[in-house]
Amino acid sequence: MRSATPPGPGIGHNLMAVPVFTGLPAAALASGWRSWRVGHRRFGLYSAGTAVSMLAAMALAGAGFSQSPRLVNLGGLLQRASIITGFAWLTALSARASRRMPATAAPPHQAS
Repeated sequence: MRSATPPGPGIGHNLMAVPVFTGLPAAALASGWRSWRVGHRRFGLYSAGTAVSMLAAMALAGAGFSQSPRLVNLGGLLQRASIITGFAWLTALSARASRRMPATAAPPHQAS
């Protein structure tokens, strides 16, 4: 008979996932709001869509992990879709930030 309580490492794994599955959507939503306000509407919509789709995919994955008959075989796939969506948004955010950073001059050469 299986225990309903996961072992210690399983609990740790689940706790470490909380910042990813709550923090990424929160950051995407905040970025979407700011982008929209400064006139970057497309990136604002993309960011907000990322937040919504991550949360929706995780809710569906949770239902699958809770043995919902229609989603039980899709839980892992939906969880990974959420992760990919979040990290794709982080990649896009990083690319935008790197394009906006001014080029820096090479540091002066130091004589020994």
